[in-house]
Amino acid sequence: MSFDKTLVYPGNIYFAHDPEFPLRVWVEREQGNNRMHRHEFCECIFVTGGRAMHHSGNALPQAIGAGDILVIPIGGKHRFSAVENLSVVNLLFDPSRLPSLLMELYSKPAYRELFMRNINYYADRSYPHFQPEAEKFSEMCEYLDRIAEVNFIKGMHCYKLGLFMVLMSMICDANLHGAANDSADHAPWDMLKVSAYLERNFARRISLDELLKLTGMSRATLMRHFHAAFGVTPIAYLRRVRLKNAAHLLVNSEYTLQEISLKTGFFSDSYFFREFRRSYGATPNEYRRNNAKTPSTQ
Repeated sequence: MSFDKTLVYPGNIYFAHDPEFPLRVWVEREQGNNRMHRHEFCECIFVTGGRAMHHSGNALPQAIGAGDILVIPIGGKHRFSAVENLSVVNLLFDPSRLPSLLMELYSKPAYRELFMRNINYYADRSYPHFQPEAEKFSEMCEYLDRIAEVNFIKGMHCYKLGLFMVLMSMICDANLHGAANDSADHAPWDMLKVSAYLERNFARRISLDELLKLTGMSRATLMRHFHAAFGVTPIAYLRRVRLKNAAHLLVNSEYTLQEISLKTGFFSDSYFFREFRRSYGATPNEYRRNNAKTPSTQ
């Protein structure tokens, strides 16, 4: 019997400083060779110096160097080898848990090409890898630096999201082949209607039949297209939305845990506690205590 020895890095490690807003810049000034690993979030790698070989899942390794951008999809396995003075800046984010303003990006073919493909698409393909003009790459790094400066400051979500949106737009514009490669296997835009519906109605019971009526699709078609767009099933997406709102209420309200459970669509306290701990690495009580608001000096 063989075992998958791929390392797994959960999001709650990287976003522990602000679990409600999973966005962070991680700087590696001396990136070395590493083992095959995967993340439970999206990773956009900016190579700022040196060179190496990059391994995308089961695909053949590719040579990378300064000025390159790599996109590692959620759940994508990768590693570096033959490293020579490699330095990188990693943009880490979970698009399914960031504000729905990101929906504006979905209209960009290059965004769909880079960030919305299901991991199964990359069975034997390399992950996206391209090199923008040097001036554009330098400008992107300036935005990364500005996000990095406020990495560990709680809040400032509008500021961080604004920088992130500009950076994403620049990446999409730089990936010139994206529009040409955009293909029919992407989900139809009814999926945006489904995700927006879940975002608005998370506090009440929502059945799959309700979503089928909303889209006019069969169960199999809906599940396939939704998973292609967001990397999870509609039920898993709804659970993430509920947990995100529960985390917000834990820190920004005085509701009891039972009240928060009901207000966010969890009609079983035990289920709420179990799923919250699994997602955030802490019980609701621990999360509330660890993230208690302190008087602002601003």
